[in-house]
Amino acid sequence: MNSGNGVDGMMFTELCVLALLYAVGYDTKEKYEKLLDDMLLRDELTDVVLELESMSVKNATLHTLSLMNVNAIDTELFGKMLMNACQEMYLKEPIHEFGKRMYQLWNLIPSEIGENEPFYILAYADDFLPYDETSCRELYEKAFNYYIRHVPESDIQDMQQFENITLTGRLCYLFMCVERYLVTLYPQKDWKPIAKRMWQWTNQEYWETAWDVYSEIVPEFILEFDIYEETNTRAYDGNLKKEDYDEITVCFKGITNGNADDEICQVFMIPSDFGSLCEYSSFSYVDSGTLDFLKQMRIILEKHHIAFPDMSFMDNFRFDRNHSNEREKWGKRVNTEYLSIILNSDLSN
Repeated sequence: MNSGNGVDGMMFTELCVLALLYAVGYDTKEKYEKLLDDMLLRDELTDVVLELESMSVKNATLHTLSLMNVNAIDTELFGKMLMNACQEMYLKEPIHEFGKRMYQLWNLIPSEIGENEPFYILAYADDFLPYDETSCRELYEKAFNYYIRHVPESDIQDMQQFENITLTGRLCYLFMCVERYLVTLYPQKDWKPIAKRMWQWTNQEYWETAWDVYSEIVPEFILEFDIYEETNTRAYDGNLKKEDYDEITVCFKGITNGNADDEICQVFMIPSDFGSLCEYSSFSYVDSGTLDFLKQMRIILEKHHIAFPDMSFMDNFRFDRNHSNEREKWGKRVNTEYLSIILNSDLSN
């Protein structure tokens, strides 16, 4: 699967989000400059980045916004990043000030994007402020949660215990939940081919590479077309081996045809969305969003009375929120197959 490159790549999209926030008065200067440096190191849009680095931050962010207006970007990825960033700001300042900034921000978004939800909510939510602050806040929260799949209103078990868990640890917890879901509801299946492609993720140098491998086991992707040839060409850009296709699709036979409404499809999409949100983003931008993904997964497990993985498995993934750097908050590249109950039959639940 293609996760995006060129002008519609993830790093450029995050650059646009930082530029928007800077333009409406938020202090994203340091993050913006660091992202430019990272893009240069990764050979992402080198000519564009060199041009931006030669400018003042004010001019560079304005030029970034002009580039956003003339180049197509991945709207869903942009939306996820922007809503997570806005939610972080929402929690830090008075609602009246936030509302003014959101309207200014909406006016800077390309019209073909801004006229659709959840972006359009930013244009009118503060209209309710003079007489109904509750409705105003509900609208903003609707925008923030727009990309979160099927989250019920009920709040099952607070997420505070995950706040000091690295992104790598949170992803591992999702994988442990997926495994418990599979072996509980479909014990007759051999899920090892699926588990191998999940747990490779944390041992890859780049999450984008790991996501490519994981995408092979997402039912919505691999079952989108009826035959291998079309699947390989249209869904995986010719990178899916026939033997991998056969090995994976047999696991889902009789369970799902890849319909997005099937619960098992939602289960596998959660880690995919988690990875898409995190790629090339800072911890502060994805902190609350990744906790939402954990909540979604736990809701599904609770529905089937499946016990949650023991939090003691997360002991190796803890960090100090007040004294840890960005790399420590993300977590180390590490082989985590020891956490798998499918690959290690002697590992207790």
